[in-house]
Amino acid sequence: ELKQRLDDTFAPELTRKDFQFPWICLEGSKWDDPAYTYEGWGCGEWSELRFSEHVLAVHFGHLRRLLTCGVRGFRLDAAKHMRPEHVKKYVDFLHKEGAFVYAEVLSLSRAVHAQYETLGSGAKGSVRSTDYMLAKSLRDACRLPPSASGSPSPSSSARSATSSSPSAPRAAHLMRLLRDPGCLGAAAVRFARSHDTALNEGHAICGIDWSSAEDAKMAWAVLLTAPEGSVLVYEADAMVPVVRRALAFR
Repeated sequence: ELKQRLDDTFAPELTRKDFQFPWICLEGSKWDDPAYTYEGWGCGEWSELRFSEHVLAVHFGHLRRLLTCGVRGFRLDAAKHMRPEHVKKYVDFLHKEGAFVYAEVLSLSRAVHAQYETLGSGAKGSVRSTDYMLAKSLRDACRLPPSASGSPSPSSSARSATSSSPSAPRAAHLMRLLRDPGCLGAAAVRFARSHDTALNEGHAICGIDWSSAEDAKMAWAVLLTAPEGSVLVYEADAMVPVVRRALAFR
């Protein structure tokens, strides 16, 4: 049934022969298991495309149409489920076209990010990756009391960032996190909340468990007022007054 649906939906550009079989459903621990992370996708709606010259030609043709329409920025979604050498093909193509490209790598592992952030060539340099380590650090820091300036720990007393006005000690601590060598640095794509962390119905992804856009406003303000780095603002959060002022400042 799935193979017929692929033929019906994607022909003549792509057929069932362009998709990977047997198909593996990524569930639970398989999302981050090296034995499975590249070998499947989703919950049964589609199989994964094979890596081939034909598939690349179809994708590059689509990217050229988008570039012709004026698109200059691209996100490679779920990049950690694509082999780095495959991702490199897309990054090199887009860099040669003068486009901005970043890889969404949903992981707290520096080693996983390192496989992708070293890709790229030409004037645009390496591909940027999503700094989930920084997002997690910002969330943890905002659980601290306003006067705290040390590193957060699970035993720290919790207090919402919205329960008091922004304090100088806390803001200074958040600014220091931007230079934390354990994060990806100014070349990364930075964020406080994303659609994954905001909309996931299960456990908090990477422990980034802001209760609302308002709850995350101080983290957004710090990210946006720093002079360096690319900041990806979640659409719903962009309407918060503090975030709007920070965007205008930037």
